[in-house]
Amino acid sequence: MNDSARKPDRPNGVFTEVEADGRIRFQLMRHGKAIAHVVLAPQEASIVAANALAAATVSFEQMQGGAPASPLEPGRPIIRITAIGFIPAPVEGHACLTVKAGAAEIGFLIPIDKLKEFGRAAAALGGESSDTPR
Repeated sequence: MNDSARKPDRPNGVFTEVEADGRIRFQLMRHGKAIAHVVLAPQEASIVAANALAAATVSFEQMQGGAPASPLEPGRPIIRITAIGFIPAPVEGHACLTVKAGAAEIGFLIPIDKLKEFGRAAAALGGESSDTPR
């Protein structure tokens, strides 16, 4: 890919592409022009994505006049969810959990059997105090 190529459909932000070898390319765009990129292994890319969402959520909350949910910890971000729900899943046997954090919204495909397992675990927490350390 030519890093200097203009991408009018990608004006500003970080965009991703999966490379032929399975690594993920993060491309930083500004005014439709690629200005930087990095290629990472999937496990590294997951940490980058989580930390970016956490930072964006904290920033969004601060700009709205609120205090962030908690300080950021590298590698273990805590993200305050502002909305959560389910939408029809495009894959049979799965549910699509949608989570909104600040201005971002993301969907997670979850196998129905794992979702039931999660539901049982969540129900078991019902008797615990919300300030119980975990």
